[in-house]
Amino acid sequence: MAVRKNIMRTYKETLDLLTSSIIKNDFEASKNITVGDEKKRRVRFAIYSDGYKIRLSGAVRMDYPTFCNYLGKQAETLVQKFAEEIRSNSYNLDKYPVSFADYVYGKNIPPEAKELAKLEAAILKVFAAPDSEGLAAAEMQKKIEAGFEELKVNLRTASELVEFEFDVEKYLSEFRAEKKPRKLARKKTYIFICRNDNEVKRHILDKYEFALLKKLNAGLSFGQAVTGLMAEDKDFENEMGKNFQNWLQKWLVNGVFDG
Repeated sequence: MAVRKNIMRTYKETLDLLTSSIIKNDFEASKNITVGDEKKRRVRFAIYSDGYKIRLSGAVRMDYPTFCNYLGKQAETLVQKFAEEIRSNSYNLDKYPVSFADYVYGKNIPPEAKELAKLEAAILKVFAAPDSEGLAAAEMQKKIEAGFEELKVNLRTASELVEFEFDVEKYLSEFRAEKKPRKLARKKTYIFICRNDNEVKRHILDKYEFALLKKLNAGLSFGQAVTGLMAEDKDFENEMGKNFQNWLQKWLVNGVFDG
C-alpha cells in the first residue's frame, strides 16, 4: 500500500509539473519528463504550450462573448491572464470557463462588466446542470389542495436565481440580436434562468416574486416563506395578493419547479 501511494504521489507531482510548465511555457522545468533530441523537444513543447493556452482562452471567449464585447481589449488581457493562472481540472473544457466570473470579480474593472460575467456564468451553469422534469400544473394543484401552508417545492436542478444592480438582461439581449449596445443602465434586475428541452431561457421577475422563490428554494414552506417576507417588507402582502395567481401560472408554464 505504501508503494502504491508513493507511485500515485509521484504521478501527481509529475502531472502538476508538466501542466505548470506548459502554462508558463517553461521548457527547463519539464526537462526531466521529456525524452529525445533537445531541439526537437523544444519545438514540440512550444507548439503544445502555445496551443494549450489558445484552447483555454478560446473556451473563455466563446462562453463570455457579451463580457468581451463590453470591455474590448481589457477583456482580452483578463482572458489571457486567466488562461495562464487558472488550471483546468477536467477532461474537457465545458466547466473550465465557469470560474472566470469569480476571477474577474477581484479585478479593477467596471461593476457592470462584472455583472455581465456573472450572468454569462449562470447561463453556463444551467446549461451544464443535470436535467429534471418540471412540475405539472395538475400535480401542483393537488399539492396546493393538500395544504398550501405546509407545501414545499424545489426549483429545477438546471436553474439559477440571480439578481443584479444593472440591466444586464437588456444588454445581453441586444448584443445577441446584433444591435451593438454601448451602455449598461443601472437598474435592479431579477432573473430566473432555467433549461427546458436543452434550451436555456431567462425570465425576468419582479422583486417580490424573486424574494418568494428565493425563500422556497432555501427549503421553506409557502407558509413560512410568506410569513417571513411579510415581516421583512410591509408591501409584500399587498403585492402577493395582487400577483400570486399570475406568478404561479407563469412558474408552472415555464417549468420553474422540480417535478
